[in-house]
Amino acid sequence: MWTLAWLALAWSQEAEVVCPPDAAEVVVSSAQEVETAWYGLDEAAFAAARERMTQGLSCVQVALDVPQALALHRARAIAAFVDGDMDAAKRSLATLRTLDPAWTPPADKIPPDHPLWKLWASSLDGEAPKTVEITVLPEHGWAVDGTRYNPADAVEDVPYTLPMDRAFVLQVFEDDTRASYTGYHLSAIDVPVDKIVLSDKLRQLHARRTKQARIWGSVASGLLLAGAGTMFGVGWTTREQITSGQTELVDIEAVAARSNLYGDVAYGLGGAGALALSVAWSVRW
Repeated sequence: MWTLAWLALAWSQEAEVVCPPDAAEVVVSSAQEVETAWYGLDEAAFAAARERMTQGLSCVQVALDVPQALALHRARAIAAFVDGDMDAAKRSLATLRTLDPAWTPPADKIPPDHPLWKLWASSLDGEAPKTVEITVLPEHGWAVDGTRYNPADAVEDVPYTLPMDRAFVLQVFEDDTRASYTGYHLSAIDVPVDKIVLSDKLRQLHARRTKQARIWGSVASGLLLAGAGTMFGVGWTTREQITSGQTELVDIEAVAARSNLYGDVAYGLGGAGALALSVAWSVRW
């Protein structure tokens, strides 16, 4: 597995696109129309649907799910095949075989000797999939082929990766629901860094969590221990009232009970404070 932090590559200027309000629905339905038109040998419908799918993808600002991503991969595989770009077609087909192993080219629409069948059969050659590790994470999370990832859930020493030898649909989010970027990529090296808002590296994320946990744990521990000291002092003062004769005989039993209660509370707070301090400094946050 290769390691890098979102490769910085040249990115061409996109033509200005007028985005429809329902961009996700338009893009996915256009992808489905690409399939239908190709199998039906409708060249005009194929070209129109392909244009809508390609131009509208950057407009998508809602999270796509896995079936929607698969529709895009099927359409992109066909489009690349039509263009004669067999490497791109193979990468899209490899994604279909990875995410939906039961899928095959429809035998009722294209014959078994069609070149697309052979390309599909070679789309996974038995080698282990190649990936690239993400060491810089989008702050509000991202999705690959409809699967959402959140840096807040990151586990230390467990890397996040992007595919290197197959296509994928990448989305980057600017908040919990809104995507700031949606793109189709044949490999991780296609990802445009200038479209992505980046956060700290994973180790910095954990360092920040640890620092915050220890600060708040220490504060909580200090408050609990201070409360324990106060309760102990009140209990001690009350007990001195008994031993010095400042309390009437009839009140001794009640005052002693209060003194014992203060002592119990002090010990409880002291134990909780010590536990909070221990958790804050011993747990790997």
